[in-house]
Amino acid sequence: MAEFLSSLVSFRRQLPLPIRMGYGWLRRKFVPHPVWDNEYFKRTYQWLQETQWWSREQLEELQLEQLQAMVQHAYENVPYYRRVFDDRRLKPSDISTLNDVQKLPLLTKEDVRSNFEDLVPRNVDPERLEYYTTGGSTGVPLGVYHDRHTTYPREQAFSLRQWSWAGYRFGDRFATLREAVIDRLEKDGTRACWVYNTHDNELVLSSTDMSEENMYKYVELIRKFKPRFIHAFPSSLEILARFMRRNGVSDIKVDGIFCSSETLYRRQRELIESQFGCKIFDFYSLTEFVVGVVECEQHEGYHVNMEYGLLELVDKDGEPITETGTLGRIVGTGFGNYCMPLLRYATDDLAVYASGKCSCGRELTLVAQLEGRLQEFVVSKTGKLVPFVALYDSRAPVWAMLREVKFIQEKEGELAIEIARAPSFSESEVTRELLKSQYEVLGEEEFNIKISFVDRVYRTQRGKLLFLDQRLPIKFEDLEEVSG
Repeated sequence: MAEFLSSLVSFRRQLPLPIRMGYGWLRRKFVPHPVWDNEYFKRTYQWLQETQWWSREQLEELQLEQLQAMVQHAYENVPYYRRVFDDRRLKPSDISTLNDVQKLPLLTKEDVRSNFEDLVPRNVDPERLEYYTTGGSTGVPLGVYHDRHTTYPREQAFSLRQWSWAGYRFGDRFATLREAVIDRLEKDGTRACWVYNTHDNELVLSSTDMSEENMYKYVELIRKFKPRFIHAFPSSLEILARFMRRNGVSDIKVDGIFCSSETLYRRQRELIESQFGCKIFDFYSLTEFVVGVVECEQHEGYHVNMEYGLLELVDKDGEPITETGTLGRIVGTGFGNYCMPLLRYATDDLAVYASGKCSCGRELTLVAQLEGRLQEFVVSKTGKLVPFVALYDSRAPVWAMLREVKFIQEKEGELAIEIARAPSFSESEVTRELLKSQYEVLGEEEFNIKISFVDRVYRTQRGKLLFLDQRLPIKFEDLEEVSG
């Protein structure tokens, strides 16, 4: 019977997209959705629809209540935090305001690795523990535990609240361009580059093999599917947008685009929004699930999901930043993961402090801009740091000549650039234009650049295209040397 059902699923997944969509409509009518019909998700989502309109005072009272509950749990049940509190002669009652969290030390990735077992609460049922790893975009992946019963529906509730700000309603068609490998074979036995998810009314496109041939398929699939929204890695959607522009594809428009999991560069935003005729709603979160930051429909900065966790921006000395426009390191304390509490977790991510309120009317705190990761700088021969955004956001015409590109740095003052060029452009003209644009920013006296051409640029296991593979260690304290 199991073999018969498996064959039936394989047959159904090979049917043409319109038939799959019809089947999906029927399935959503009569089969409970694994998330939308989950009671925990429904309660959380409804709660978030209410709390988004709370006053700042109400939100901060909620934060303090959740912070104190997490601190009490960590002190009573987590060996690592019992030691931290005892070494500092602290008790949970000493955390009586949100600012009191600064009495605790920052928690680094190295701390998590070194104290992994002692960060697991002794009162948590092992059956609830589910092991996740980070993407490893900036080094060795980090492992953490989550609650297998509540983490995913909780994350979906926060994500879909932001999607609702763009007009998304459960069941709306959306296309996804952020999957590493598609678990489906074509009739000839080759791996498919797309699949249709009947539960979510979702067209899933592979971000792993974005060959020129597949780009033609993607355009036709999107035309047939007619999604209202797109959910994508910025890097993947940029490749598709550039393909559409150079091939004169202008008939694909959507109501909104949701980007996450990568830094969204300004030039990417401009290109993608222009090509698809809508705004991008950017979303920042972590596999460690300590903080969430999202854009609303007004796009006047990023809202902190205050119900999710406590976000701090700190300077190189770990002191809180309170001056508008100042760059700081993101530190997060999550409220939802009782299976592995992370208090004052120091990320490798940067943001710009903002004050004031958004015109949307929500009083969730703001950050002005997300500025990527510590590893998103290149180092000159003299040790100066140049933000990668300065290279990638240049408006040089060379970007139209590229399908895919990746920068690699292993030594100070040296950059290797791998390029998969667009058709009709020669290697010599791409090399000439790219060197010209990069040296205008970097300076020939500070950098040696080596260019190589490839058929496709390597992606991570999760399908991300890392524009900069920075293999030199960069610390937050080094940012005093930033130039450009």
